[in-house]
Amino acid sequence: MASSIFRDNGRGGLSYLIAQNVKYIPIGDKIELNLGPDPNVLFELVKLKVSRDDIWLQGDGANVFFRVDQPGVKIEPRFRVAGWNEHVVYTQRVRNYTAAPIEVEVRRMFNGHVVFRSQLKPSLYDYRTVQFTAPVEAGKKTDLLFETVGHEGHNAKQANVTLEEGAVTP
Repeated sequence: MASSIFRDNGRGGLSYLIAQNVKYIPIGDKIELNLGPDPNVLFELVKLKVSRDDIWLQGDGANVFFRVDQPGVKIEPRFRVAGWNEHVVYTQRVRNYTAAPIEVEVRRMFNGHVVFRSQLKPSLYDYRTVQFTAPVEAGKKTDLLFETVGHEGHNAKQANVTLEEGAVTP
C-alpha cells in the first residue's frame, strides 16, 4: 500500500509531494513521511564548549582506581586514564526564512551513558534518543541550548540517556 501526500496548490487543485510504500497501517494510527529538507529553514548544530572532569586512573596491571583530584594521589607514569566525564555544550541553531512561524521538532541520538541537560523540556523518543520542540518566529533565528555529559570508561554505568532539567551556560 502506498501512502501519498498532496498539498492544495491554491488554484483549486492538488500538488503531489511524496509517496511511501507501507505494508500496514492500523486504523487511526499515525505515520511520519519525510518530506525532505525545507530550503527556507536551516539547521546547524554548533559545539560551544567542551570540558572534562571526574578523571580516574588505573594502577599498573591492578584493578585499583584513583581519582585524579583526590588529595594524596601521586600520579605514576605507568598509570593509565580509565574514565572521565566529557561535558559538551551545544546550540541547535534554527533559522526560519519563511513568512510564517514554525514549530520545529528536534531528535538527537547519543551512544553510551549520557546525561542530557536543558531547559527545552526534552523527552525520550527511545532509550538513546532525545527529542524536543520549539517555536521559531517567521524570519528569525533561535538558539536551542543543551549540554551533554558523556560518562566514559570507568565512569560509564549504563548505556542510555538520562534527562535533567537545568540551566545551560555557554
